[in-house]
Amino acid sequence: MTTSYKFYYFAARGYGELSRMIFAYAEVPFEDIRYTRETWAEAKPTCKSPSGKLPMLVKAEGQKESIICGSLVIARWLAEEFGLGGKDGWENAEISSLVDFISDLRTDVGRVRWEADETRKATMKKKLVEETLPNTFGKLSDCASTGAGHLWGGRLTWADIMLYTVVENMQGFMAGDVNPVLDGYPKLKEVCDKVKTQPKIAEWIKKRPVTEF
Repeated sequence: MTTSYKFYYFAARGYGELSRMIFAYAEVPFEDIRYTRETWAEAKPTCKSPSGKLPMLVKAEGQKESIICGSLVIARWLAEEFGLGGKDGWENAEISSLVDFISDLRTDVGRVRWEADETRKATMKKKLVEETLPNTFGKLSDCASTGAGHLWGGRLTWADIMLYTVVENMQGFMAGDVNPVLDGYPKLKEVCDKVKTQPKIAEWIKKRPVTEF
């Protein structure tokens, strides 16, 4: 029975790019459905997402459709299904713990990016640059120092791709504060370089729609 996938998210990299890159790496075709703010407002009332939010993945096998939502839930399933996880539950949990740690940084960056009060935003960004980034990148560098250019296990996992997507989204936003973002963290730069030069991911980066973030 043929399996097909539809991935629903906004017209941005954001929280959806990790899953898109996993699809690209695995060479698994998927329908990449992207909403603008206006088209999402029209589609939201009839959206099949259990939470009413995006991203959402629809897996179709014949006439049967299965749906999951949540950026990390979807990415975790894809990674473990398509060879970017571990060989058993414990290894999957080890990799997931790294992803969750990077996700905390992604959340902190998002709070700063979307803070409307400029005075508060400046204070938040200062803490991000002086405390959060050194703490997070320092600990991840320790993981990468024994990973042969990867965060876990000496091979590409979805934790590496997660790091790349977060760093990529930070580049423009943090310009003038900490640019390049990974300056001073050569081990993490090596991880990100290996992600973006992986042939199938590099092909995806080249052909994907250009978006601000």
